[in-house]
Amino acid sequence: MKKRLITLFLFSSGFGYCQQQYLIEYDRINNTEKYFTLTYNKGTFSETPIKKPALKKGDMVRFRTVNVNPLVFSVNVANPTKQSGSSPGAKALVGMSTILQEFDYSSNAYDIGSQLNSLEWNAPNVPQFNTRGAALSQRELLRMESLAKLTAFHASLKTAYTAAKSYEDAAEVAYATGLTKEEILGKLKSSLSGQNAEVYSAELRKLKDSYEAIKKDTLLEESDFEILEDSYETLVEDVDSSLMSPNNQDELISLIETSNFTKEVTVVLGYDPQRWSDPFDLKAESGYVDYSIEFMDIDAEKPENDKLADGLLQNHDVHLAIQSPAGFAWATGAIYVGSTNGFSQFSLQEFAFGDSLRIQSNEASGSGRLSLGTSLLYNFSSSKSVIPHALFGMSIGFGQDDAHPLNFLLGGGIKFRQFPFIGLSAGLAFCENYKLKNDFKLNTSYAVSDYSNATDYFIKRTFSPGYFIGLNINL
Repeated sequence: MKKRLITLFLFSSGFGYCQQQYLIEYDRINNTEKYFTLTYNKGTFSETPIKKPALKKGDMVRFRTVNVNPLVFSVNVANPTKQSGSSPGAKALVGMSTILQEFDYSSNAYDIGSQLNSLEWNAPNVPQFNTRGAALSQRELLRMESLAKLTAFHASLKTAYTAAKSYEDAAEVAYATGLTKEEILGKLKSSLSGQNAEVYSAELRKLKDSYEAIKKDTLLEESDFEILEDSYETLVEDVDSSLMSPNNQDELISLIETSNFTKEVTVVLGYDPQRWSDPFDLKAESGYVDYSIEFMDIDAEKPENDKLADGLLQNHDVHLAIQSPAGFAWATGAIYVGSTNGFSQFSLQEFAFGDSLRIQSNEASGSGRLSLGTSLLYNFSSSKSVIPHALFGMSIGFGQDDAHPLNFLLGGGIKFRQFPFIGLSAGLAFCENYKLKNDFKLNTSYAVSDYSNATDYFIKRTFSPGYFIGLNINL
């Protein structure tokens, strides 16, 4: 029997501390959570749906986020913050999808708009030479021709930027945050089907030829075309090489088709991935942890990006219970002990002028007693608000004259996670009691000269079954 108990204990302890693996799937658009347990089998993990898991230190948790546009977001899972009360619940920002639509996620969106606006206000000036009617010099005539070419270059720039802006407006659905991958693809193909990339391409070819001629024109001063030169370089170096170029329509669609709108991050409860040798403390009594899934601006780490200081666009807290660990503990407290048939009380009655005595008993008296006890508890692992335990202990009665009866206790009880220092217990008790020795009977006369007149001479200590109810202070 002893060997069986030891085996059972070792098995329970080992099972209580083995690592469990879970998957938590969060739908960013619909703000919903799903929970799975992961089972490893031949190189792959199978997923079994479960209710919300309760974790213990060392458990692996894989966070899978779906409907995460990779052109907009990167995903991070922050270390959990310990909570002692009820969860604030999901904290996905209300209206976040609408707010995000207002941000310009194209790396060249600002350039296209600002350059087009600049071209509206910075048309080349064609000066009037010799306004008094004198004949123009050969140089003046040639310079006017050069400025006319510069004006045509300006017009082509406006046409190219206008086509690029139209394309950008149609393509910005690729950066939508409130649509699924399939919805983005459907709207993107529909909106881009009406774009005429040939106009943009033709103007771009014309601009490249004109730019080379303008750069070689000695009749043009640097101040004549420096603003247009900046717009042109932005167009060919930034805009045309980006997804906002009408020439890259197929690449944009292909990128969305091949992009994964699902992100996964794996963590181990109680450990910082940056400092595995220094696990942080998780008190079982705290009961809960909040993992924060952070959706970061994909461009936040770029030095030139000053749109969002910390890059956080959206976050969601996953509220999970922590299992209290199994283990031994000590407790002490007030114990009420009762006997099934009451506690026996014996007394000696002398008569015949003190020469004889008779043993009397009141077996029903003293059916319960208060005692002070100490117990060894085994707290079971639990994720609930109530933590069960088994106990073995003893108590000593008080308030009974000079007697201090001993009681052995075997049972169980509970403590409350939010107030773990107080517990309740109950179970079987083996209570110190008394009975007559085999040679004596009740209400029989015995000569004092043959026997002692002390009660202990006629009775002996025994233990009788009973019950107990206790209020424990957990140490």
